[in-house]
This record gives sequence, structure tokens and C-alpha cells, in this order.
Amino acid sequence: MIRIEVNIDGHQLLGSLSRLMALGRDATPIMRGLANILRASAQDAFDRERDPVTGARWPPLNTAYKKQRYAGRHTGKMLNRTGDMRRSLSVRYGPDFALAGVNAAYAAAHQFGANTAPHVIRPRGKKALNVPGIGPLARVNHPGSVIPARPFLGVGEAEREEMRELAVRHLTAALRG
Repeated sequence: MIRIEVNIDGHQLLGSLSRLMALGRDATPIMRGLANILRASAQDAFDRERDPVTGARWPPLNTAYKKQRYAGRHTGKMLNRTGDMRRSLSVRYGPDFALAGVNAAYAAAHQFGANTAPHVIRPRGKKALNVPGIGPLARVNHPGSVIPARPFLGVGEAEREEMRELAVRHLTAALRG
């Protein structure tokens, strides 16, 4: 529950209500703050490797993939191999909305989880694929895979409280002038 208590003299009432109505028509200042809270929540999820809503740790990487990452000298955090997805994190806001999202084709597979069907992998621009420990191959039969959900977008209770406090600050400031 949000409760705001403000004592206003009679001559200030009209100005306070006018400012409050203007904020109701265009809440861009509040929405900007909400969008920044959404961005910070996602950045924290990438840093902590945790679901921003529940705080649960992300499922560990598949052992074979983890070995492949280490062989490529990447020992960093999950979902940060290239950093492209995290760098694409952006926010938008306006008079009545606040959004945070990523501009990466594979982001939904990580947010919600996905299953890939068995498929054939063929070389692009070369005659063969170089498979470590096996050698060159004209094609590889991929058995398909399961990508577990590793949510990075969402709002937990701490962010909800921060959002409430932000709204109260803006509304109180509008009433006080």
C-alpha cells in the first residue's frame, strides 16, 4: 500500500493538484527511473548469475560446453562469453511506459529456455569442419540440445520496493511543488 500525507494550505491546493494532474498525463520522469531500475536488475542478474525475480542460481553449464568454453580460454560468467547480449541491454520509456530488453536473437532462448532439434552442421565457406580430436569432416550430425532457462529480465521484491519508493518520491514532490 502506498500512503502519502501532505499538509497543504488552501491557496497551494490548486497548484499541487495541477502538478499532480500533469504528472498523470506525462509520467516520463517516473518511467525513466523505472526503466533504470529494470536495467540495473538485469545487469545484476548477469553479474550474480541469478534469476532477478526469485534469486535462484542459474542452472550450471552443460559439462561438454563448459569444457569447450575453457578450451577457448573463456572462463567468465555464464551468458557473457562475448558480452554481446549484455551490451545490447537497453531501456525505453515514455509518458506511460518503461521497458528494458536485449537486442539479441538468442536472448529468448536463454530467458525462457529452449530445445533445439537434431540437425546437420555443414561448413560455411570451407570444404570441411575441423572437429578437435577427430579431424576434418564434411558434416556433423548434431543430436539437438536442451538450453535451460537462465532468466536475466524481471523484477524481484527489492526492485518492487525501489519502484514504489520512486513513485512516492515523485508524487510527493508534485504535491509539495
